[in-house]
Amino acid sequence: KQNVTAVAQEAAKFFQDVGAQSADIAKGLVNTFGSTAEDAVKYLNLGATEAAAILKNTFGRSAEQVGKYLKDVGGYTDSAVNTALSGAGYAAGEVKDVMGTIFGGSWLPHVDIPLPHIDHVDVPLIGHIDDY
Repeated sequence: KQNVTAVAQEAAKFFQDVGAQSADIAKGLVNTFGSTAEDAVKYLNLGATEAAAILKNTFGRSAEQVGKYLKDVGGYTDSAVNTALSGAGYAAGEVKDVMGTIFGGSWLPHVDIPLPHIDHVDVPLIGHIDDY
């Protein structure tokens, strides 16, 4: 298995260097060397979103399978996994559920809350403040 793994990794690098599409390389590694889809993606050293997209679109992996792979094998943080799953095209509700399962029920996505503009404030003892 180690020899096959080494050859598969070399093949992945070669085909990347000559400009082959990552999804095509991953399929070739699975079909030719018997690699798992997850190993094939790992050999390609892809970013989280591209890895998620290949696992979803090429190999039909579920959001939970991909999320666990990104966390456990890729070592990605919760926000990176969230972004990758969304970027790969999984539905928002599915991503939310998977994130809670993988990172714990307390996981909440980061939400930017815009602060209102305050034209002026009257503060006792300080006085009047404009355009804060």
